[in-house]
Amino acid sequence: MLAVGLCVGCGGADQGAPPMAPSPPPSTGEALEITLGTTTARFAADINGGPGSITYSLCQHVHVPREFWSRTVTIQHVEYSALGADGTVYRSVRDLQGQTFGAVGTTGRTACTPGSFEDTNIARPPAHIYHARAEYSVDGDPPDRVRVLTAEKAIEATVPALPMMTRLSLTSDLPVPPILNTFRPMTFVARGEGGAAPYEYQFREGNNVVLRDWSPSPTFEWDGSAPGRPSRHGTRNVVALARSRGGTDPEVKNYINVTLTFD
Repeated sequence: MLAVGLCVGCGGADQGAPPMAPSPPPSTGEALEITLGTTTARFAADINGGPGSITYSLCQHVHVPREFWSRTVTIQHVEYSALGADGTVYRSVRDLQGQTFGAVGTTGRTACTPGSFEDTNIARPPAHIYHARAEYSVDGDPPDRVRVLTAEKAIEATVPALPMMTRLSLTSDLPVPPILNTFRPMTFVARGEGGAAPYEYQFREGNNVVLRDWSPSPTFEWDGSAPGRPSRHGTRNVVALARSRGGTDPEVKNYINVTLTFD
């Protein structure tokens, strides 16, 4: 009869050595998540008559899912990019380089910076896509493994059609400094550049009170009154706005500060 015995621990191993702690098992799901929040582009005209600009508000949330909180997630970098419809990079920024999440006690953060920015190049269409790409590793992965995670979201743009106007001058027949005797109406003349002619012009008192609505005429005569309000002493900003042919939103604006007085 042949007897076969199995000796556990045989082979010369040190019987007194403590057992080694097991390494964390390799992960099967994504240990990092990127949620893209606000992605908007808004045009603003320059109050001093120059070219406007586009402000991008681009927010993102980077975090570690709950099932990975016991692990250490090391981020090589997260790259955020605003891309044109043809793939042109309008702006690209790297963030979170070398930061660790998870077991170290931090599970993520939300930020609009460095995503948000102002673009003064109004000759090109607004950016079309907000794209994020993260490179990271998780403890327990092979040493040479680099995980890659991407996310993207369309940018909601409120921007006038191209080409946009680039300049608006505003003059008046007032003396310097501009003081208006309310018994004598004064005349404002606006002149636009760039964009698509013929232009349309609107005149306001301040930002919200429309004195004369959109018209092809660049000339406006004013007696100091406003809708529902007669002339009275005080200082006013007379604001001229202009837009290109077929446009719906102001592309340029300028103003003159006027002091109203009576004889």
